[in-house]
Amino acid sequence: PEEIVRLEPRPFVQLCHPEDLARLRDRDRIWRDVPENGVDVSEFRMRHASGQWRWFRSVATPFQRDDSGRVRQILGVSEDVTEQRRAAEALRRSERLESLGVLAAGLAHDFGNLLTPVLGRAELMVAQLAADSPLRVHAESIRAAAELAAELVEHLRVFSGKRSLEPHALDLSSIVSEVVDLMRPMVPRDV
Repeated sequence: PEEIVRLEPRPFVQLCHPEDLARLRDRDRIWRDVPENGVDVSEFRMRHASGQWRWFRSVATPFQRDDSGRVRQILGVSEDVTEQRRAAEALRRSERLESLGVLAAGLAHDFGNLLTPVLGRAELMVAQLAADSPLRVHAESIRAAAELAAELVEHLRVFSGKRSLEPHALDLSSIVSEVVDLMRPMVPRDV
């Protein structure tokens, strides 16, 4: 009772979220298309005593109209649907993640199929080229790039749930060296 007194004369106006209040106050627009004995369903936020915003779903019907047919009073029931909205959003996020997993699995499969001949031919080139051949560095670069791409495919498979993650130590210096070696043929000599 003390809270109601403090919020008078219009508790709803003081507790309703300003963005929702502007929409809900336009009663004529809301009730214009609601027939006699019809209902209006609306959702809005109200400030809880803790200061947190809670979502409510209100089902209301015109209770009293004036001589011109304008609604003067309504009868309604409101229900806190905050947890329902949170659960629905969690379900949507879960469905999006599941879709991403399916997409990742498909990409991993397709890229894996494309990489197999690239990696195989790069291996053949490296094996067939003489150690002093100027083409050997390019063949090794192709093979290294394909191996890195194959690792990315494995990451996609892990993300999609098709493979389990097995943590292991990495030598970051060697990875950086490999990337530098891969980029060297594409970068001008003065860089």
